[in-house]
Amino acid sequence: MSYRFVWPPADRFIKMWLGIYVGFFILNTFGQATGLFSVFSAWSLSLAQISQLKIWTIFSYWPVSLDLLEVLFNGMLFWFIGGELYAIWGQKRFCYFLAVCIFGAGFGYLIMDFIFGPLPPLYGPHGVTTALILIYAFMYPERELFLLFFPVKGRYFCMILLGMEGYRFLLAPSKLNYLGHLLGAGLGIFWWWMSYRRGSRGPRSGGGRGKNKKLSLVKTDGAEQYWQ
Repeated sequence: MSYRFVWPPADRFIKMWLGIYVGFFILNTFGQATGLFSVFSAWSLSLAQISQLKIWTIFSYWPVSLDLLEVLFNGMLFWFIGGELYAIWGQKRFCYFLAVCIFGAGFGYLIMDFIFGPLPPLYGPHGVTTALILIYAFMYPERELFLLFFPVKGRYFCMILLGMEGYRFLLAPSKLNYLGHLLGAGLGIFWWWMSYRRGSRGPRSGGGRGKNKKLSLVKTDGAEQYWQ
């Protein structure tokens, strides 16, 4: 069997999201190296930040990252998986999904900070990327993806990615920090599943253009099947 590599779609919205994410990392690295400012201190989320009236941090924490490998890993996930789901869902539905994940993780973390705090600030888009992995595994369980140079079915590929996320969770200095991200991921998946169950605001194709259609299981001539 022959395989052909196809670059995932990258709409202008996906490029803008990745640009903001990488730009924040470069800006924070420059600020720390020069000692002039700290993006992490100004944009990460905690109850202390909210008490100082930094209300924007309930949303602005997601592009803040401190590690280059973390930026590369999350950026590739958002491009490869998020880009394809964006092309299917459309911009409006994809933005709803992002808002549920980001605000859900933010509000949940503030509650944990109030109960168990003070906790280290929340930062990064881990809740979004974790939700994308799980949703992709459900939509494309039989699709073959390349892990290094070996084809792997979508469900196993996503299990490997989740295993990597779990490993990072075990090494994280603050487990409650990661639990905040997992809460956001769970809310995003729940919102998507309820949207699927209702079937009235199903995914769109063509980057948000076209009529709404119900989510249904599609089978191709081969073994692949996916939700559309």
